[in-house]
Amino acid sequence: MVRKGLGREMRRLRVVAKMTVRRLASEVGISATHLCDIEHGRRAPSDQLLQRFVRKLSSAGASYEKLQLLKPVVDKDIREWYAGDYDVRLLMREAKDSEVPAGDLLRLFRSALGGQWARSPHP
Repeated sequence: MVRKGLGREMRRLRVVAKMTVRRLASEVGISATHLCDIEHGRRAPSDQLLQRFVRKLSSAGASYEKLQLLKPVVDKDIREWYAGDYDVRLLMREAKDSEVPAGDLLRLFRSALGGQWARSPHP
């Protein structure tokens, strides 16, 4: 099952924009069922579909960058990095097994790399 953060945020934006499921689905060119699946975390939209959503929901505050961060998909370059480097896999395993919250790990990681990495807050 897809992580539900993106779907919840898309539903919130749709409600703020005062749009029904049927109307938004029609305006972005998908079925209402497809949109319901996205909102309930059963499907993830493609990048192209996400861009269409942003165009329709920009008045409600939608931004491609913010929604993209909520997508439950790992970028291709990250997948390749993970697959090709044992230390990266070990780092991820130890991070997961530590049970330290991801935001705390991110701040520690950025701090360890130096001040230039501590520039942006955790989303």
